Amino acid sequence: MNHSIDKNQSFESLRGPTRSLRFLLPAALVICGALLIASGVDLRSLQSWLKQAGPGAPILFVLLGITLMSVLLPKTMVSISAGALFGFALGSVLMVVIAFFAALLNYAIGRWWLADSIQRQFAGDTAPPGWARAVRDLAAEAGLGFHLLIRCVPIPSMVISYSMGAASARLVPFLVAATLGVIPQLLWVHGGSLASLAPESAADPRHWAGPVVSIIAAIAFGYIVPREAVRRIRDQQTRSPNPIPAGLSPADIPEVECHR
Repeated sequence: MNHSIDKNQSFESLRGPTRSLRFLLPAALVICGALLIASGVDLRSLQSWLKQAGPGAPILFVLLGITLMSVLLPKTMVSISAGALFGFALGSVLMVVIAFFAALLNYAIGRWWLADSIQRQFAGDTAPPGWARAVRDLAAEAGLGFHLLIRCVPIPSMVISYSMGAASARLVPFLVAATLGVIPQLLWVHGGSLASLAPESAADPRHWAGPVVSIIAAIAFGYIVPREAVRRIRDQQTRSPNPIPAGLSPADIPEVECHR
């Protein structure tokens, strides 16, 4: 009996570091993203590099876009780059592909690296309630409607994908919502495609009208829709067996730009 206990204790002591190591990959991605944003992204250098790639440029951009959207880089920046580099039609297709595979990758990271640790944090009765717990309770059995709503909440897409993976959300509705969620980003793709042509006719104000309208529409969408999404998610949670604790409001959610 004592020998068995010693073996179990030894096994647990070996598992401890493994659990802590699960946070290294997400942490490394976040750090890489912060360093990348701090150093700046030179769109002209990127465009020159992709032109040298020839026909393989779209594939390289997809791989680069998936990587960038996995390191906390705003999706808006990738969308504008897609439009500026490849035009609206091809840029839109590339953004859909990037959004799908970036969501799948980040979901897998959350599912296999973070799920156990997150579940243990919320397992006890003493765990502090909050928005994250409310979303987690809804996510496990949620359908397409919930995932579309959560995509409109002002939280970075990478964080949403990590959270849905950690909550073991259903994969199919999650991926469908991630793909449909890129539709508002097409406004930024359109703006980027027109802005890349504008310098050729900078003296004519009409050439700037398209990019300006697209960007204003994208900003308005990112301001209005998140508020409605937060309200509906709160309503869903209120009707569930574990309602949002009193005092929790949309103001408790960080003010981050929607669809990042």
